[in-house]
Amino acid sequence: MKKNIEEIIKEYENNINNARKYNSYINEVREYKGYIFKEINDLKKFKNESQWLKELMNLNYCTPKIIGTYNQKIIIMEKIKGNAIKDEEAKEHLYNIGKLMANLHNIPIKQNVNWKKAMMSEYLELKESAKGIMENNIFEISTRFLEQELEKMEVFKLAVIHRDIRPENVIYSDGKYYLLDLESMCIGDRDYDFTRMLNLLNQKEIYQYEDFKNLIDGYRYINDIEISEGKWQLYNRFYAFRIYSKMLTGKINRDSEFEEYLKNILITKYDRVTEWIKKYNLERKNDN
Repeated sequence: MKKNIEEIIKEYENNINNARKYNSYINEVREYKGYIFKEINDLKKFKNESQWLKELMNLNYCTPKIIGTYNQKIIIMEKIKGNAIKDEEAKEHLYNIGKLMANLHNIPIKQNVNWKKAMMSEYLELKESAKGIMENNIFEISTRFLEQELEKMEVFKLAVIHRDIRPENVIYSDGKYYLLDLESMCIGDRDYDFTRMLNLLNQKEIYQYEDFKNLIDGYRYINDIEISEGKWQLYNRFYAFRIYSKMLTGKINRDSEFEEYLKNILITKYDRVTEWIKKYNLERKNDN
């Protein structure tokens, strides 16, 4: 097997200009002769994704099969025959994405973590990087809110979480769904894993309450969960602060429309998802 990997790498390096290149926010991702070559320049993220790909493959969870790694930055995976789901075309897949999330969260965890401490540590790093370059009113409003809410955060359920679940990180193939891009995967609060998906539903006008309901109902087909309005507001604001801070420091690139969306999240208390959560919880209460 090692010889085969070495031959694949050599052939790829000799023909890299002929490899199909995929759009990616951060990493270089190419396809060559049925293999995906993902280049991750952050060593910590490279090691994290490699480790989780191996572990989830051994557990038969729906992720790409890892073939090998090299140069401490490139992961080789088998290409899944299917298509990533476009963010704007996910309506018919939301129920099954919810089920995919629930199955991920059901994977047994092997270690305990102090989630509150991890969140606070990441927040303090983000705050330091954003200080002086984020608009003063946005910085003051968002940091005041985050510090108050993080300090009193107590209730959470630990699970294996992806941290960037969205349709374009899911491949649909012959009735099955596969989860991609595990570089940020960790053990954390399962509620946090809804943040990226719910931001998509919140941001895009094509999505409405029934789409939100389909996602949550799909999850609850596998796992029961209480959707918390307060938890959503904390994690949504934390997510917006994290992404906007990284945009300002040049670590990631997004368009101006998304930047305005993030800025609005940081200074606005209510949003569509908050109202949907209230409606969903009321419907459940009445059904019971």
